[in-house]
Amino acid sequence: MKINRWTIAWAISAIIIVAGVFANIFATKDINSQFLISFGVTFFIVMMFAYMKRQNVGKPDERDKKIAKAAMAYSWYFTYVFIALLILIDVMGLTKPSVQAVLGLVFFFMLISQFALRTYYGYRGDA
Repeated sequence: MKINRWTIAWAISAIIIVAGVFANIFATKDINSQFLISFGVTFFIVMMFAYMKRQNVGKPDERDKKIAKAAMAYSWYFTYVFIALLILIDVMGLTKPSVQAVLGLVFFFMLISQFALRTYYGYRGDA
């Protein structure tokens, strides 16, 4: 196996993630284990995108750009409906979620709906 800078970067991110997991398991008070895990995952994702950009993997064409724009637009619409449902749940008094929980739900709903719609439109063939 050829060892290049990408392999080293991915190995470093794996070491940071494993260090964060061990710090979380052994509950050391001096090290913020969630920060280590988050930093390792973020570093890995950034290196993956840099690698894909460098290798010209998945260069988008006109169809891909159109599908991405349509998926993003519909994701916003679905997120508005989701926010309206969250407001309705709050008004009805079913639960009292914290602001952090609501923002997390909205963020992940938007992310998941965009990827799902992008996949759907990609299989459908036209946006």
